[in-house]
Amino acid sequence: MYKRRIKIFMGVVGLVFLVVVAKLGHLQIGLGKELRRRYEESIRSVQPLPGGRGKIIDRRGRILAVDRPCRDFCLDYRFLTRDPKWIQRQQKQIERAYGVSKEDARRVYERRAEYTWRLADRIAGKMEADLAESVSDVVNAVQRIRRRVGSAVREEFADHPIVTGLDAETGVAAEAEIDSDRTVGASIRPSHKRFYPYGGLACHIIGFTGPVTREELDDPNVNIPDDRADWLTRMRSNYLAKDTIGKAGVEKMCERRLRGRRGYRLRERSDGRYAVLEYVPAGDGGDVHLTLDIKLQEALTERMMGTGHNGSAVVLSVPRGEVLAMVSVPVFDLNNYRRDSNTLFRDDVDLPLLNRAVTRRYPPGSTIKPLVALAGLSTGRITLDTPFHCSGRLLENVPNKWRCAARWGHADIRLVRAIKKSCNVYFYHVGQLLAGAALSDWFLMFGLGSRPGTGLPEEDPGLVPTKEWLAREFPTGDDRRHFRVGDARNMAIGQGYLAATPLQVANAIATIARDGRFLSPLLALEGGPGRVRRDLPVLREHLAAVRKGMYQVVNEDGGTGYQVFRGADLGVKVCGKTGTATTEPQRADLNRDGKVDRGEIVREGSMGWFVGFAPYEDPKIAFAVVVEYVDGGGSVTAGPVAVDLVRACKRLGYLD
Repeated sequence: MYKRRIKIFMGVVGLVFLVVVAKLGHLQIGLGKELRRRYEESIRSVQPLPGGRGKIIDRRGRILAVDRPCRDFCLDYRFLTRDPKWIQRQQKQIERAYGVSKEDARRVYERRAEYTWRLADRIAGKMEADLAESVSDVVNAVQRIRRRVGSAVREEFADHPIVTGLDAETGVAAEAEIDSDRTVGASIRPSHKRFYPYGGLACHIIGFTGPVTREELDDPNVNIPDDRADWLTRMRSNYLAKDTIGKAGVEKMCERRLRGRRGYRLRERSDGRYAVLEYVPAGDGGDVHLTLDIKLQEALTERMMGTGHNGSAVVLSVPRGEVLAMVSVPVFDLNNYRRDSNTLFRDDVDLPLLNRAVTRRYPPGSTIKPLVALAGLSTGRITLDTPFHCSGRLLENVPNKWRCAARWGHADIRLVRAIKKSCNVYFYHVGQLLAGAALSDWFLMFGLGSRPGTGLPEEDPGLVPTKEWLAREFPTGDDRRHFRVGDARNMAIGQGYLAATPLQVANAIATIARDGRFLSPLLALEGGPGRVRRDLPVLREHLAAVRKGMYQVVNEDGGTGYQVFRGADLGVKVCGKTGTATTEPQRADLNRDGKVDRGEIVREGSMGWFVGFAPYEDPKIAFAVVVEYVDGGGSVTAGPVAVDLVRACKRLGYLD
């Protein structure tokens, strides 16, 4: 009996021993890696180091956008979420380091935590940041990653920037407070802040950066999904909450090139202090060189602002199709964008954020007539000597419609003189002969109706009405809307549904100056789209005739631009074309009731245009100027700007 009890006892002991051994084996072999990982993460932290953005540089090497060193105030994610285990470890460290009781260690921790939040609030107030929003953004971003992965993620054991862009004084002062052991879970890390040396110059082209949004963080085209790369690769490549990303202009267009690659510091805690185990430096992004000349941009911006009107001016290099200047007024200071963004967005009268050069659709008015002339000549609908009679109106029995700007008309008139005089009646006839569909095809060949091709995300294709567009916009059952003769007449003088941006019009004029070779405009030497090239089916003699008419506009008495350029003494022969486009009044929600009423008119008038190229014999530049809502015609409103534009180009060497 005794022996049996001994055997039972030994069996139970053996069984317990086997269970313990099995459990230890499971912990060591089965869960060893996971437990080791959790332990290492409890004593180690990864501190991401942001890479600097590349510079944006103009054609002469002048810096238009650059990162300046600054500091970010960071808080440990476990401090933000008040993780009990993390807090307990902090209290144990205090207990060991100072030899105090658990209760005293708890009070020290609470005192440090309270001071940390006060410090964070003070820094956020100085930097005009919303502390609660920043904390919420970080916590939500990490939790979204955890939900996708389904388990603990590294971001839960890292510091995260809460207030970014600290100046040197604020950063040094905060770092001193952190080093004095008055805080917990806080750190200061080096970072960068975007700076724009020229303020508002070229603001619409350069663009700006802003905090990455929740939608961008979840976008697989922006961030590498969790199942496609390891954590370290994702940490170095992906955007994190509070990171900045290009939001507009070149900053957005060239984001992939400009953005730097994140580095990191792997730190391990020992005796209450951190030792760096691994350090991988951050890499700066690549620079982007623009074809823009900021000095020419400056001269034209000042001149456009001097008109007292909003508008745009574009200058292109004819031989290479490069954008030398692209002005949109009004402008805004890029360095103050974040501070002023609410005001800028609410301004629906001046629309300062609108890049008028590539976004705003204008009726091109008579600036379209050189293109119409080439279409008529190239299709054989007219010849250089085809005459049309102008009595001041197209139809004698309809005296108040389809009129010419010349009250008594131009009598019999041919192509070159029709361009010089900008005779509407002549081009009504050409439009009728071509019809709307043929005109649309030619406008499309000149680049109207499609994005110009600089790559700027704000580019608008404008509008060239086609048969498909009419059928889509004006469906009437089986009898869909087709081109009418009135459509063709309006299109031939740049009115009706036809609309284009200043960059499109400038590039169409450059195509004429370039002997009919179309080149999509080049703005960025790196990070932009591929270029489009095509030769238009036009004869040199036809191009020569159109250019001769544009020469007479400026250089012969009776030309619509002669009085503006007369006596300007530019030292170069300019070819031009005036335009005065009728347009709807500008309306805005003035009473802020959520809708724009017909009576809420902000501005009325016409769009004043002047386009051209120079020199006549060997074109080097092409340009377009549009001044919004003016009382006079294009010659007296946009023409003086064009004179100073040519003068500035000559002074800077672009006409040599």
